[in-house]
Amino acid sequence: MYHPNLSWFELTDDLAWYHDPGHGWLAVPLALYADGARYASSFSFFIASDGRRWALIEEDVDAGRFLRAHPEIDGSQIKSHHLDGAAGEQLRALPRGEQQ
Repeated sequence: MYHPNLSWFELTDDLAWYHDPGHGWLAVPLALYADGARYASSFSFFIASDGRRWALIEEDVDAGRFLRAHPEIDGSQIKSHHLDGAAGEQLRALPRGEQQ
């Protein structure tokens, strides 16, 4: 199932990578990893739907810090989604880390 307003975002409790032509973010379901929001900088974003929230933490620094804090996560098993330019622009318009 996908977000009602973001046709590219899967409403799942699994971690997932989202990449647009210029950057990438790790989608962290906050119901499973409540500390995920702590790793969200001003380069990270938030998505909500039906009372559920995800932090999309940027790949360069934030996601690395999160993954180091969770050695139980096998990074090779994280699904990856590639976004076109329009979906990437939509992602970049989401509330940022400091706006949550």
